[in-house]
Amino acid sequence: MVNKDFIKRIKEMKDREKEIHEFIYSYFPNETTGKERWSEIYSVMKFLYNKHQQIKSVEKNESPDFIVTFKSGEKIGIEHTMIKNDNIVLGKIESTNALLEKATRLFRKKYPEDNVLVNISFSDNYVLFKKEESDIYATEIADYVYNYYSKRQCNKPDYIKNLRISPHSCVSFHNQTCWFVENLSRDIIQKRLYKKEEKLPNYKKHNPDINYYWLVMVLAPTPTSYDIEYFDLEGQMQSDFDKIFLYRSFDNKVVCVK
Repeated sequence: MVNKDFIKRIKEMKDREKEIHEFIYSYFPNETTGKERWSEIYSVMKFLYNKHQQIKSVEKNESPDFIVTFKSGEKIGIEHTMIKNDNIVLGKIESTNALLEKATRLFRKKYPEDNVLVNISFSDNYVLFKKEESDIYATEIADYVYNYYSKRQCNKPDYIKNLRISPHSCVSFHNQTCWFVENLSRDIIQKRLYKKEEKLPNYKKHNPDINYYWLVMVLAPTPTSYDIEYFDLEGQMQSDFDKIFLYRSFDNKVVCVK
């Protein structure tokens, strides 16, 4: 028997995603830029969605990243940054991304009744997946995800380090290895903050009409980011930014650390 609460949750997620997309495209109807820029727009606009009824306009800028004008007349400059692991190997990322795209297609074909969001991080010592072996690995990943999600006995492949699965409006596999942060800490946040603070004097000089500056630090949906509500930094960071937010985009969780 299908769980009615589960069906209701999926419907609510779909409805919310639809509303968020409508909100985004109302300001960026013809956005055709690259994946990285679109990811930035999507994260910040999703963050702003909770305040959408108060917003008059949103402008994609560079210095700062966004300028938001509220109906009250206040202008907010928003800087965006992703908390991620900078020690990445491009070839490995491309290899695993291609593999997960194939695993996603296989999962949809083999298990059409299951819509899940899957976040996978690969082991530190994994090697490049060879193209001629991709069908074997993709099938193994798709089957492992299904068995794990269905609570069936299964053995985790050695090359998978962490796996996080949740109900979703569609099937979506994501590679978290490229920006997985093993341990979220004050130091990691502070380093990102310093890089952004260096730009603030120039922003303020050239945008005298902006009232406040916010920094939105987006966390990748990894096991680490699941615990930000217990991360004891709320209201404790010192900065020239007027407000700093840790934002977990997949469930819209926000912690204001200044």
